[in-house]
Amino acid sequence: MKNTAGHSKKAVFFSFTILYIITALLVWGWFYYSKKSMINATDAFEQHINALSKYGRFLRGVAHRIFSEHKFDIQSYDLGIGYGADFLTSMQYYAVGDPLNLPMAFLPSKYVYYYFQFLILLRPYLAGLSFLLLVSGKERFTLVSKLTGAISYSFCGIVMFIGMWNPQFVQPMICLPLLVYGVRTFISKRKSLPFILAVVLSAVSNFYFFYMLVLMTLVYGLIYIFTSDEVKTLSVKFQLIGRFMCMGIIGTLISMPILLPVILAFLSNPRAGLGSHGVPLIYKAEYYKELIGSLIAYRYFPSYDTVIGFTFIALPALVFLIFKREEDEKGTLLRQRILALLMTLMLLFPVAGYVMTGFSYTINRWSFAYCLLLSYLATELTENGDKLSMVKQIILGVICILYSAAVLIFGDTSKLIYPQLVFLGVFWIIILIKKIPASVRRAAILLLVFLAVVQNGYAANAPQAGNLPSGYVDKMSPEEYDKLVMNTELRALTETVPEGYEQYYSYTGRNLTFNASLPYSIPSTQFYWSLANGSVSDFLQSMAINEMANFQFFGLDDRAIPLTLSGVKYYSLRYNNEQEQSYVPYDYAPFSEWYNFGIYAGNNVPAFGYTQDQVISRDDYDALSPIKRQQALLYGAVRESESKNDDSELTKMNVQDPTYYSDVEVPYEITDTDGVKVKDGYFKAKKDNAECTLTFEGVPGCETYLYFENLQCESKYDAVNIIVSTDTPENRQVTKTIFYKTPLSQFYSGWHNYLVNMCYSDEARTRIKITFTAKGKYSFDALKVICQPMNGFTENAAGLSEETMTDNNLHRNALSLMTNEITGTISAGQDSYLVLNIPYDKGWRIYVDGEKRTPEKANIMFLGTPISAGTHSIELRYHTPGLTMGILMAIAGIIALIILLVTEKKNAV
Repeated sequence: MKNTAGHSKKAVFFSFTILYIITALLVWGWFYYSKKSMINATDAFEQHINALSKYGRFLRGVAHRIFSEHKFDIQSYDLGIGYGADFLTSMQYYAVGDPLNLPMAFLPSKYVYYYFQFLILLRPYLAGLSFLLLVSGKERFTLVSKLTGAISYSFCGIVMFIGMWNPQFVQPMICLPLLVYGVRTFISKRKSLPFILAVVLSAVSNFYFFYMLVLMTLVYGLIYIFTSDEVKTLSVKFQLIGRFMCMGIIGTLISMPILLPVILAFLSNPRAGLGSHGVPLIYKAEYYKELIGSLIAYRYFPSYDTVIGFTFIALPALVFLIFKREEDEKGTLLRQRILALLMTLMLLFPVAGYVMTGFSYTINRWSFAYCLLLSYLATELTENGDKLSMVKQIILGVICILYSAAVLIFGDTSKLIYPQLVFLGVFWIIILIKKIPASVRRAAILLLVFLAVVQNGYAANAPQAGNLPSGYVDKMSPEEYDKLVMNTELRALTETVPEGYEQYYSYTGRNLTFNASLPYSIPSTQFYWSLANGSVSDFLQSMAINEMANFQFFGLDDRAIPLTLSGVKYYSLRYNNEQEQSYVPYDYAPFSEWYNFGIYAGNNVPAFGYTQDQVISRDDYDALSPIKRQQALLYGAVRESESKNDDSELTKMNVQDPTYYSDVEVPYEITDTDGVKVKDGYFKAKKDNAECTLTFEGVPGCETYLYFENLQCESKYDAVNIIVSTDTPENRQVTKTIFYKTPLSQFYSGWHNYLVNMCYSDEARTRIKITFTAKGKYSFDALKVICQPMNGFTENAAGLSEETMTDNNLHRNALSLMTNEITGTISAGQDSYLVLNIPYDKGWRIYVDGEKRTPEKANIMFLGTPISAGTHSIELRYHTPGLTMGILMAIAGIIALIILLVTEKKNAV
């Protein structure tokens, strides 16, 4: 069957498929040439492919649970996500819900190496097909014009750069054209199913982008309804708006088993704080200079992730929108101009990126919508560019010349943009020559766009150009990849420690591999996932622990007290040499070695949970300084609220009692300044890597800390590093880095207090050097050197480990290693407060001797409950919050959809 443009749907499909394969080979063949895989060595390797592999194991685990164990409760809690977290909600951003990831259920984990790369190639292809569906509506374009737009869309900057780092970022490129198509289909044909299905796909694929897609669809739908030539009266317009809202609700309801749990988890996400980030009125000049060039060419690491990376055709497509006249479709023209103006303004002002990211931080990951608009306009330009009058063609040429001059003078100075400017000139000549037949002109434009895309691929990936593959994992076999993933510090632990998979233990260490614990499902202090538990970051902040961000952290700063209180038994050194051993926390002794790894074990770390006979109110805890907070937790547990019907008699700890604290603040002098101007309350770094040294008489047998209280940095950068170092008596250096983020950084966590541990030393430390890597002003309310004697720590820690959980059983799934049940036994000598080393989560329920308890938040981030004197059986059960309600809402949505479709069918008769 052929459409009015004279070509069949099969011709479009096969033509695009062939063109896409050829283009993909030329664009990404550089990875093969460079002997690299398409797996980025940072985000993709540490997060995305790791999550995809575990998702496959989760699906197989669900099948095992149902068909082998004949149980229908889903084991969704994964102890390998940091200290422990819900797998469904933590991994929804990366894998859970996306239909393209379902085949991993049938693939052995090692073959994720192939499937992940296949998806990198598949998603842009599907985005192109989605675009072709959009342009197959009432606007009748020729095959060549459609291919021009589709290939532009499939290989825009979103795909070429950010999609190569974070493959899920291409998923909304598939969904948005389907949503737009659904809007059009309903208005023209009154068929709701395409729109509802597009909503469901968008919602289950990725909650982060679903928020953006909802805003985009809402704005587009309103603009379409009020500019459409098909909707005549105001009453009908408002009726359509109401019906669209109903259809959107139905689609959202159907997606609720995936969407509702992640929404509930997002509410406790530390990155979701409204108003915590700064939003500048305008961007810096460098941003606008980048933007000029990135409109028509590939750009590596654009500011604020403003990824357009189109080809030369973007400029004339926008100009054509200004010039074209369509008397029979004034509504379409007005709609396109409104969208182009709106999105261009959104690119120019930071507040748009702030709103589109859920008021969390300023970033322009919504720019895929701009790429869709440009691709559609490129399709129209290819189809009707010859209809421009000679005057308009000359004006177009002048604009192209002025733009090229602006790029060369103010914008991108890279020579890699020159070919796009040449293509722009050739395009103008093709448009200018009237004698060229329309079909030949369209074919020539398609060829130019194809060459321009290939040129962008060269600029991005060729070793002599952008060399993007250099930051990617080497090409290898699936077996080699599996060894790479599994041969981390976790292999050293599992090969040497006595605990089995059913017993609880946790680890930390130096040079840890981010998220290496996920395949093993073993708890650790390291975490790098977008959706974090806010209770964990609250604990880190309360302790003034220096970490990279509230969703990206390695450990507990090698501090013996927080590590013990958190149940972290093992400390791993990737390189077990004398220099690295300087970082091993106090009371951790050599335990085992495995190749270059060294494993150290805490002598008095509670196994899973422990009791305290005193409790501390949150207000009393917050009133203490960070150094005193960690000491107070050795004697009492922070209890934020009391459960109903609690008849236990727990003593409230007097946090003002000085006998609980042994820290010593020592005076210091600032010496050996290099490029640092010292003032009362701030340092002025006059150059990058300026230095100063604090000299003091320390205390032997201590952890020595440098404490910045309310540190504020003024620099041209939105993130700066401050390096803090000291020498050991053996002339070995201990170095820590403060990863400071200003409110303008997308990774800003609201942290301004930093208690930096320079590690334990038997000898007294006498100097600390501070290096300011960036020029700027560094102000603070207080700067202190604090010594924490450890001579009484062992006795206090031993007291905690005396009353700890025994007979622990994690009840893991045999395939996924996840759980929804943990059991054990605790014996308390008196009425006590039980602290369990599992992050606080409303999905947990605690059963003490079979009696159901609502878990309390203990020690800021953990679970807790009061217990009476005696021996008790403890059972923890987990159920993903919102999952049951989400299933019920989905059933309601399906019923509503059926009713709607039946009603539509009756009305159509």
